Order: sequence, then structure tokens, then C-alpha cells
Amino acid sequence: MLDEIFLHAGMHKTGSSALQRMLAGYDDGTTFYADLGSSNHSLALRTTFDPDPEQIDTHVLRGRSAAEVQRLKIEYLEALGTQASRPGARMILSGEGVCDLADEGVAALRDWLVLHAKKVTVFAYVREPVAFVNSYFAESIKHDLTEFDVPTPEYVRRLGRFRDAFPHQDVHFRIFDPQSFDGGSLVADFCKIAAIDRSQLPEENRSNESLPVEAVQILFRLNCMKKDQPETAQHVHTLRQVRKAVLEAGASSKFRLSGNVVHAAISQDDIDWFETETLQRFDAGQFDHDPQESIGSLEELLSFRPQTKAFLFQLLEAKGISTPPDDVDGALAKLYESFRADISGTRPHVLLRKMHKGLRRRLGKFGK
Repeated sequence: MLDEIFLHAGMHKTGSSALQRMLAGYDDGTTFYADLGSSNHSLALRTTFDPDPEQIDTHVLRGRSAAEVQRLKIEYLEALGTQASRPGARMILSGEGVCDLADEGVAALRDWLVLHAKKVTVFAYVREPVAFVNSYFAESIKHDLTEFDVPTPEYVRRLGRFRDAFPHQDVHFRIFDPQSFDGGSLVADFCKIAAIDRSQLPEENRSNESLPVEAVQILFRLNCMKKDQPETAQHVHTLRQVRKAVLEAGASSKFRLSGNVVHAAISQDDIDWFETETLQRFDAGQFDHDPQESIGSLEELLSFRPQTKAFLFQLLEAKGISTPPDDVDGALAKLYESFRADISGTRPHVLLRKMHKGLRRRLGKFGK
């Protein structure tokens, strides 16, 4: 039996992916980061403990049958058991997707954790509501969002269940505020909380996670244009290359939803629960900041601003493509087709191999 399992349970949009990449392979002889085939343990934990794992988006998108998902569940459970077989050690698990387990899944996860460790500690960074709504919405557009579907933090649903399932003294939440971290470093802050030797981790690669409004508008409108197109290997690879090019092109106008939209998505009861439960308070000033160029509707998101049009046509010019200056949909179609043409000479089985290689990097060796 392990001495302790430290579960980093999210939440979304708090730098979890960067932490997970740095923690992969960590083992100081006492504390180790679990090897479940991927540095992000979300898929492994959700597949293992969710009551309906075949409904998990990743499995649905991959077209996995119920039998295939059950096989993966068995493999993940065996991998977890192997990792937990080091007596006297501390194991770290990290998966922001754990917040999205069904209620029965949280209970099943708890039962497994307490069976394999003398102590279980649950920890989560918590994104402030306005920042969460903006960041999660923009991130969803990178993953095929085609509706003006504004997210909500849902602190009670995502976090409250862990307070109910585990002793309160073993569940810790911390507002995600890089300015309050030592040296502004998320890694340093997490290492202190999780009792990890920072000197054994690689150098922190800090990046700006905010998406520019130009990229958000272009990708959203392209998602809408292509949503009914068959999910062939060539189509998926093309979209991936377009998104990569748009995000790497260097636009700088920060994307923001309007205050009215954000307020409508946030429950004051949800905020009150978190602040009362944890004795931490969100920055009230965040609710007062509403940039003039914020987006407040589906129509505004689809209506390209001058800087978005300029950005789009610059992308085309860089590829030597000309198009009428007012034909936005035509320009988007040409952008898509230019990337599709770049890979059209690649044989289908090579495209599939590239896709599977990328998926293995994200899902891990147990998700093949």
C-alpha cells in the first residue's frame, strides 16, 4: 500500500497540461508521477471510473466500440494497480478531466484511492469565473465548437463532490493567480504544495495561453463551414494544420466575451459556495472590466472585424493566394483548400499513421 496518493484534479484552464508535461517521469525515490501512458491522466481515470466510459468524447470521436472501451478500462486499471504497488511511496496523479466524472465515478475513484493508499490528498487550482468563461470558450473553438455555447465554471458540480467524498481536511483548493505564485511560477507553486523537488524538473516554459480574437473568429467560422464534412483522415489533418498556422501567425488582439454574456453564464450561488467553503475570495474587479471590442453574440463572433479580415488575407498572401477583399467565406475556403492541397499527395495510410502518432502522444500507449 502506498503512503499517499496526491490527486491533482484540475480544474480546466489552470495550466494543467504544462504541469503534466514537466512532471512526466518524475521519481525522486519516494514521490513519483504515475506512468499511465500519457502525462495527462484524465482519460485513464475517466475511462476507469466513469460509469459510462464509452460516452467520453475522446472515445466517441475515435469511434471506439463499447468492447474496445472496456478493454482500455481493464488496461488502465491494471496500469494503475502496477503503479500503486510500491509500498511506502507517494504517487501523484494529475487529470483536469477528473472534475467531469459522473457522481458515481467520483465515488468509485475515491474507493479505489483509499484502498491503495494510507492517505489521499485532493488538490485543485480554481480559475476565477470571468477568466474561466473566456478561456474555456476560446479553447473549445480549437476543438470544433460551432455554437455560441458559453461555458460556466460550475464550482459546486466540479469541486463540491470532492468535498463530499473525502474528509474536508484532505481536499484543498487554491485560486489560480500567477501573480501570487513565488516568482510568478505555477511549477514552483505546485511543487511546494505537492512536496516535489523542483530541482529535478526541467526548466519552465512559460507561454501566453490567451487566444487572439482574430484566431477565434477565423477558427469558429471555419468550424461552422466544415461541420458537416465527413471526418476523413485528410479532412482532420487539414483542419489541424489550418489551426496550427492561424495560432502561430502572431495576432495580438485578446479575445473577450462581453460582460453581459459572461454574467449570464455565472451563478452567484456558485461563487458564494466557493468563497464560503474555502474562505477565499475572487477578485471582484474582474467583473467590471468589459473591453469595448468584446464579443456579445453569435452574430458578432461570425462578423469579421477589420483586423480579422486583414489577418486572414495576410495568411493567404503568405501562401501566394489572392482573393476578392470582401469575400470572407471564399478566403476561408481557399485557406482550407490550400492546406488540403499541401497534403493531397500524401497517401491515406501515411495520413492515418501521422494522426495515430499524434493521438498516441496525447492519449498514451494504452489508448492505441
